[in-house]
Amino acid sequence: MKFLSTLLLFFLINISLLAQYVLDPTIVVLPDQDVTTESISLPVPTFKEDVKYIGMGKTGTANGRKINAMMYNPALLSRSRFSVDGLNISVSLPPETYNAANFLNNNFDEFKDAFSLKEVWSGVQDFKSATDVNQQLAALRKIQNGLRFPNELVSRFSGPTDNPITHGIRTIPSLAVQVGNFGFTLYGVGQSAFQVVNSTVLDALLKVPIPDDVNNAQQLADAILSLEGLLQPLINLNDFKDAEPFAYSISYADVVGAAGYSFNLTPKLSIGANLKVVHRRFSAKKLLLEEYDNILNILKRDLNQSVTGFTFDIGALYKLPTKTEIGLTIQNIIPVKKISSTMSTDVSATGYDYKRDANGNVVLTAQGDTVLQSLYQKYHVHIPFDLKLPMIINLGIIHPITENWDIAFDWKDISEQDLLYEDYLQRFNIGTEYRLDAIKDMLGAAFRVGMADKHFTAGLGLNIYKAVQIDGAYAYDAFVGSYSYYAQLRIGW
Repeated sequence: MKFLSTLLLFFLINISLLAQYVLDPTIVVLPDQDVTTESISLPVPTFKEDVKYIGMGKTGTANGRKINAMMYNPALLSRSRFSVDGLNISVSLPPETYNAANFLNNNFDEFKDAFSLKEVWSGVQDFKSATDVNQQLAALRKIQNGLRFPNELVSRFSGPTDNPITHGIRTIPSLAVQVGNFGFTLYGVGQSAFQVVNSTVLDALLKVPIPDDVNNAQQLADAILSLEGLLQPLINLNDFKDAEPFAYSISYADVVGAAGYSFNLTPKLSIGANLKVVHRRFSAKKLLLEEYDNILNILKRDLNQSVTGFTFDIGALYKLPTKTEIGLTIQNIIPVKKISSTMSTDVSATGYDYKRDANGNVVLTAQGDTVLQSLYQKYHVHIPFDLKLPMIINLGIIHPITENWDIAFDWKDISEQDLLYEDYLQRFNIGTEYRLDAIKDMLGAAFRVGMADKHFTAGLGLNIYKAVQIDGAYAYDAFVGSYSYYAQLRIGW
């Protein structure tokens, strides 16, 4: 999910520079502006996803033969049994998240003191005062070194401003009990994500074509004038804070208690229902600079907006003579109040325009060169976010190829209410699982593959003495928009 594609505002003036342009040393400071963007609705998982089914292509609507899967479909409680998941915790982590967190920590001084911008400015001044080609080359190398940090930030960790990279972690502790056809579940879902967003100044600097040598005098003159025009306001006003990249976080936590029941309406058709109490907490905020060195822990704090509501699910399971089973579920039938939070930040922007006299005419020097002047403006930007719990209709099919080999298909969110899906084809999931008793009643293994969200999934499970289950998966996480590792430990019987 790309949270901030609409955040940054650009007033920068683009001029096709020519050698006869000169920059006036004075700065035009434009009035501050307050801007509130349209509300951004966030896509979050609507229920607790089990790592077993994540590896199996996220197919669970008709599954649930080995675990309490009432949150996927309450009709699955029709498989009467006694089971207790005394401890069940799962986590997910995209591989890039820790790298990005370490990058913020390791470059704390850069974010604090804007060394890269100052080095680019120093290179510009060195170039202007250079008296030979060697000094010009040295100044050019200094400029390129100064731009190395923002280039690395964009290419590896932040992404472009209109399509930033999301980093995040998720944890899900849960407890589940099934007694006969009754099921009880208590679980929490905590997910935190952060993005590092480039400033308008850095974006503009990175768009300036910097030559590799001094052979193209015209291109080099244009580049030096552009860099000087963009950086001069920051140097003169000594204001780098809002021109550096900034990080912001989105965090939410759901605590859900559910009670379900299912019964056989006919020998082939079972129906069931869950009553759910949902408590949601939510926060969206700009991260303070001093929080960069502990960002993964900071993400879990300040969940300052909350809402509690009741809703319920209904489901059905139909058994065919071929042992194929078809499941249908409608989740969150009663609307739960939307929860909102607003993130605010200050953004500085610089640019340049023609200098004009009192009559609006472009000013020229005595030598006939056109005069440019630097512009500076600060925006106070407010971005409201909201979370919704939409009504979701899912259809699923599972077929046993052999006693130990199943294949399953799910059609998720038939009515197109879930923001997790940007493309309708993402709603079609398929997966398979093969189970192997390596040591009878002592060690079992399961191998899973599938397709979900139009991405490949894979999973592996171990069952130790039928009491300890360890599951892992590798799958695409739509909330952060990248692949993630999932791990789960379940202790029960």
